[in-house]
Amino acid sequence: MSNLDPNIHLNPNVKPAGTTDPGLKQAMEEYLGQFVYKVRLHLGPSYSTPFKQFNTWCEQRLGSKYKDWFLYAMDRDEYILFLRDPKWITFLTLTWVDLIV
Repeated sequence: MSNLDPNIHLNPNVKPAGTTDPGLKQAMEEYLGQFVYKVRLHLGPSYSTPFKQFNTWCEQRLGSKYKDWFLYAMDRDEYILFLRDPKWITFLTLTWVDLIV
């Protein structure tokens, strides 16, 4: 039998694609709500020198990744830096002014 056989009975516990568990959605919103500062950056691809330099700078100064900060890829070249603590925001904007959109 092929996987495309219409006679195969699907598992009723599996949710259709595109649906999320309400508990997961709430947990995700609570997690993202902790990061009140957002900075949009043009860093280039993740293998580029500017991206690697910026990521290293963040790792050295901003605290624990995913706890205090994280980068979200908007597309191949643009990212949003989510920050929890404003302590480094001034240094970040002065150091990386040419990369901030």
